[in-house]
Amino acid sequence: MGEATQIGCACGQTHLEVEGRPIAGVECCCNSCREAAGRMQGLEGAPRTLTD
Repeated sequence: MGEATQIGCACGQTHLEVEGRPIAGVECCCNSCREAAGRMQGLEGAPRTLTD
């Protein structure tokens, strides 16, 4: 198996440990995650990450 990666939501509600390549994207609608996504989306050349 490959190296494990630990991920989680900035709000602290979700924690995961994953291995291998991603097979899906997920969405969190808490204010903290949406604020972070807005900052990342504002970087030059960044893809659109926020939805209505």
